[in-house]
Amino acid sequence: MTPRRSARSRRLAALLLPLLLGCSAPSYGSADDWADAGGRAPESAALHSMARLYAAQGRDADAEATLRALLAREPAFLPGWEELARLYVRRELLDGAVAALELGLQEAPDDPVLLNDVGLCRLLQRDLPAAERAFVHASASAPDDARPRSNLALVLALQGRDEEALAVWQQVLPLAQARANLDLVTAARAR
Repeated sequence: MTPRRSARSRRLAALLLPLLLGCSAPSYGSADDWADAGGRAPESAALHSMARLYAAQGRDADAEATLRALLAREPAFLPGWEELARLYVRRELLDGAVAALELGLQEAPDDPVLLNDVGLCRLLQRDLPAAERAFVHASASAPDDARPRSNLALVLALQGRDEEALAVWQQVLPLAQARANLDLVTAARAR
């Protein structure tokens, strides 16, 4: 990624951050929750804990290697794909993040968390049609989750499809908040 493009991506992310807060993908829960619910092997739980520790310490290369080892053992462990993608996003490697998420989606094609994360990555890449497709799929997979629909409304607004965006936002927000979001995006588009 060129420095200029990187700066543009950071400006876009900073501009959209108020809308994306609370609209990002839901968490899968703690490592203990996953281990209890899924009957995971102790080695896999240990690898997951180690990867999270490395990531918290900023040791991204170690976290990535550990997550890769975990996912090689247990490819159906969806939080691992999400965390691997998050590492790539943190290093501004959006193509790598999308690739990791798509590998996770091979395990669970309708997983709303991974689909929503793909949409967010596509949004950061400014591929609005691909982001829209991901958010539509995520919304259909989790109709009670407001996050993918909020993100869909954002992408529609960024494309200038204001009436559609307002209608989708109104499904998850009071009218005043939906209009405020649309006004924020409209002002951002004008810049």
